[in-house]
Formats: sequence, C-alpha cells, structure tokens
Amino acid sequence: MDIMDRRRSDKVMMKKPELLAPAGDLNRCKTAIRYGADAVYIGGQSYSLRSRASNFTMEDIKEACEFARQHNAHIHVTTNVIPHEEDYEGLREYFNEVRRVWCYSNHCSFTIDYETST
Repeated sequence: MDIMDRRRSDKVMMKKPELLAPAGDLNRCKTAIRYGADAVYIGGQSYSLRSRASNFTMEDIKEACEFARQHNAHIHVTTNVIPHEEDYEGLREYFNEVRRVWCYSNHCSFTIDYETST
C-alpha cells in the first residue's frame, strides 16, 4: 500500500479553525459577527487595560451574548488586569455578574488573564 492509498483509507477529521475577533464596543462586536467571526473577545468597563476601547457594560455583554447566540457565535469576556489587594472583592463581584450573564445566554465564556509578582 503506498502513501496515497493510506491517505484515502484513513479518516482524518480536521477541525475548522475559529475566527476570533476583538471588539471594543457593542457595535464593533455585532459587526465582527455579521462579517463572519465565529467568536469575539470583549472586555468589561472594569478590570480591562484596553484604555482606548469604550468597553462593555453588563447590559452590553448581555446583548452581545444574545446577538452571538442568534448568529451561532460566541463571546469571550476577558480581564487583563493585575489586581491589587483592594481589587479582589470587586473582582469577585464582577466575575459573579459576568457568570450570571453567561448562564443566561450560554454562548459566552470568560477568561481570567493575570500575572503574579514574585
């Protein structure tokens, strides 16, 4: 059996790569999804270092998740801040609120990106 025969006989399942786009506000999020993004990553108004972006209120996150669900896309809510001791209580509340929005739509996820100092 030569290599061409093996290629035809082996069933190779290839996953389609995900097109992930950034969005700084709700309008850009919807535009990315309309133009084919499989997923969009966004940051909330709190705990995001994207200072130029207007970012998302909880209502915006909820609307983005609902829009994504209607278009078979996903929203990734990210945080990218190094929290200080005084931020932790607010951070926990923020995560809980995002989780409530996520549970509502089930088309969102959120990622915690952080660094620790040693």
